Amino acid sequence: MEKPEVFRSKVDAWLLLALFGVPTALIAVTAVVGADNPQLIVMVLLFSLIPEGFAVWLLIATHYTVDGTTLRIRSGPFRWDVDIPALPPSNQHEIPCRARHYLSIVSKSAMATGEPS
Repeated sequence: MEKPEVFRSKVDAWLLLALFGVPTALIAVTAVVGADNPQLIVMVLLFSLIPEGFAVWLLIATHYTVDGTTLRIRSGPFRWDVDIPALPPSNQHEIPCRARHYLSIVSKSAMATGEPS
């Protein structure tokens, strides 16, 4: 039995900036502008840190496991199992032009013959 392969999800810098920069700026502005209103500060902290915590959970806990004929996707509280043979075949021309990084699943028989899967 083969050992399952685990792949981490790629996270771009712009996503990190959007997820952490915006809430951090919101908290900083609220701390300066609303320094005399502790209720406002608590509400902003609550409504910015909870979604930010969820986003961190998704980023840290996202990975893909290829185990035999099953692709297991885990992202925070979300989980999917995909049967690899049931995936439709694709080729290089079907990949969106902006997708520079992607997972390509090629069957062993296609690798041996040089044919696309």
